[in-house]
Amino acid sequence: MSIPNIKDYILVKDKQNGLFITVDFAQIELCALAEIARDEVLIEDLNNGLDIHRATAAEALGKKLEDVTDKERRAAKSVNFGLIYGASAKTLAKNSGMDINTVEKFIRRFYDRYSKVKRFHDNLKRLRKDFTDVNLLEAGVSYVKLNSLGTLIPTGREFIIYASASDDGSVYLPLTEMKNYPVQGFATGDLVPYVINHILSIIRASNTEMSGEINLVSTVHDDFTLELDCAVDYEYVLSIIEYVFENLNVLFKKDFDFDLQIRYNYDVKIGTTFGDMQKYTRKEIKALINSES
Repeated sequence: MSIPNIKDYILVKDKQNGLFITVDFAQIELCALAEIARDEVLIEDLNNGLDIHRATAAEALGKKLEDVTDKERRAAKSVNFGLIYGASAKTLAKNSGMDINTVEKFIRRFYDRYSKVKRFHDNLKRLRKDFTDVNLLEAGVSYVKLNSLGTLIPTGREFIIYASASDDGSVYLPLTEMKNYPVQGFATGDLVPYVINHILSIIRASNTEMSGEINLVSTVHDDFTLELDCAVDYEYVLSIIEYVFENLNVLFKKDFDFDLQIRYNYDVKIGTTFGDMQKYTRKEIKALINSES
């Protein structure tokens, strides 16, 4: 594969305007779910680069991976993410336009392959049922702490789920929040800011390598955008981004004493405005960095 044309692309731009670099995590919700559930099969699939959504569709529909259509993959993706977000089969069928039987096939396939994800979700369901059955509100308890009940959050973040009241006066724990909060909280509430902080800290501490300003201008879910002025060496910034991702497990272990199992991946977009951003894979970024070293 040839070296990407990032350098040529940038050199023809107006240097006075600087650049935007957007870093986009790959499949961060599934990665977070795998870490929290400690599901070895999902961890291995993600680390091996398996297209989880295409594999879900293939097994549910009895097809080979290469025979799964883009439409079928999108349907499987909506189900997979719906499970992360705590949606029911009925809701997933309504939102995806699929019949309930097909949705249930996708769900069974996902849970059959990723049994520890199913165990994680089943434990939350049991907790919800116990709360409702015992009616802890009568004992003056209106919430539960997921961490204290065995839900392991890599950063140690505590998730408090408050009870809700039905129209008939009964109380319940919202299952959607119980499933979703730990995954989204770790993925975009902990891991994304953690990576941003390390990238900016290393860059700003490198006075011999850096001149000019670099600022964080936005974070949207699983991506973040850095603004570099015209004096900043963009190749150096890309090398630090790669360094942090390559060493993320070591850095995280040092700070939180937790062994991340996923090798987190990313893509990059580069441009002088948000309207002219061009996308590059991590492989292309590494090729560019290595060509300049």
